[in-house]
Amino acid sequence: MVMEDLEETTIKKLPFTIPFYKRYVDDIIVAIPENESQTMMNHFNNHHRNLKFTVEEEVSSSINFLDMTLNRRNDGKVDTKWYQKSIASGRYLHFQAHNPMTHKRNVATTLTDRAIALTNPQDRPKSIERVKELLTGNGYPEPFVSNIIANRVDKYYNNCRIKSDRKNRFISAPYVPGLSERLKKTLNRYDMTLSCKTTNKIGNIYTRTKYKIPKEQKSKVVYQIKCQDCNCTYIGITKQKLKDRMTKHKSDVHLKKQQNTTGLTLHAVNKSHTFNFNDVTILEQIPNYWQRLIAEKMYIHKTPNTVNTQTDKSGLHTSYVNLMKIHRTMNIDRQNDNANNTAHDTQP
Repeated sequence: MVMEDLEETTIKKLPFTIPFYKRYVDDIIVAIPENESQTMMNHFNNHHRNLKFTVEEEVSSSINFLDMTLNRRNDGKVDTKWYQKSIASGRYLHFQAHNPMTHKRNVATTLTDRAIALTNPQDRPKSIERVKELLTGNGYPEPFVSNIIANRVDKYYNNCRIKSDRKNRFISAPYVPGLSERLKKTLNRYDMTLSCKTTNKIGNIYTRTKYKIPKEQKSKVVYQIKCQDCNCTYIGITKQKLKDRMTKHKSDVHLKKQQNTTGLTLHAVNKSHTFNFNDVTILEQIPNYWQRLIAEKMYIHKTPNTVNTQTDKSGLHTSYVNLMKIHRTMNIDRQNDNANNTAHDTQP
């Protein structure tokens, strides 16, 4: 918005006409009369006190813009060539990395497509050689690279595309060597595509740098509150901040509401029980309302002794209800086994 405002106001004030002006986010390429760079810089930098522009002029009729080098020819036409900054590390996903082969194939494909599409025909062989150097430096075997390049060149020039009316459903799962490849082939027969993801991420290596939001300030959550006088539990959802939702629960209990209220209020009022509003557990944080609502119903069905109303429980498919009942039974049996073991261990 800032850049659009700058363009609408500043360009009109320039004392010369601009043959062409192109911008991508905040990178601009523009043609101006010779020796007018400082004039344009002054107009752009005076528009906003927090904006500071720098300028790079063409050298020998050539200039770099985004991922391309533009060469201005004498006949007025412009040749393009794939460009990488001098500070580019040349590091990409290594071929020996613990990633599915599709990720590695995509790296080689993307580099090749960029080199072909951004380079004029006479310079394409050099750009493709650069792709080979980059991929070889990252451990990619020569036959693998040659096969990818041959396929992408063939597609670019011959536009060979395999058309299909099938619309596959994508399933995301962690990558397991050997197993993921077999699953992908099996799922493909049922119009499903396995999209593998890696669990080794930068976020798992470095500590959190973002400010942690306090629990009471979180919103769009599924939460759980326990009764202090019995072993009952209330499961709820809210799009408000959790502290505001707890304030509403307290108010409903204080006013002893019996209509248009929650199972928590009915239980607290009818049985004179108290809920611990200062010890709320956040079960899930889900931005989408419908997904949050389904998650609430699933937690209600798999949690024993809930005080939620029948309205809170209804609407979930029978198959999920039965699954949640099995899950709840297994948890109860596990808790009973743990209790029996503890009692047995404490006998004299």
